[in-house]
Parts: sequence; C-alpha cells; structure tokens
Amino acid sequence: MENLTSGTQVTFYYLNGEVETFQILMDSADFYQQLQNAGAVNWLGLHLPDQTVAVSLDKVVKIEIEPPCPELEADGTFPNAMRITALQRAARR
Repeated sequence: MENLTSGTQVTFYYLNGEVETFQILMDSADFYQQLQNAGAVNWLGLHLPDQTVAVSLDKVVKIEIEPPCPELEADGTFPNAMRITALQRAARR
C-alpha cells in the first residue's frame, strides 16, 4: 500500500479536450473502488479545500490513476500492459 501522505493522482480527460488532475488522499485501489461505485450515478464528487468539484463521468473519455493498482483484477483489465509512444513505434520499423 502506498504512502497516504502522497495519495493518488487522478487525471480526467474530457470529451471537449480539457484535462484536470487531482491529488486524492487515499490509495489507488480504494479510489478505483469509489470510482466503480460512482459509475452507478455517473457523477464523482471531489471536495477541495476551497470548493467541491462534481465530475460528470458521461463527459470523461479517459481516467489515469497513479500509482497503479496492480491488485485490481476485473473483466476488461489487462495486466502487464505497456504504453507505446510514437518514438517507440518508429524505432520498431
């Protein structure tokens, strides 16, 4: 389990091209569980020191969670995946 003082960094990529990143003081596995629960209502609430942000999950195309939660084993989850950059693709040719 990671250090909760650093928490989990969550980045939301929206349909309109905007990107927002938040730091959440819980481990990534617990955040992922909360995210699954929020999927039932399609909203996720984030309480910041100066405001509350409500994220419509219908407007999100991708969510990145750091650090990863390797203990997550669910349908549609692929272990040992790697991101390939344009430079890596070009090097393989």
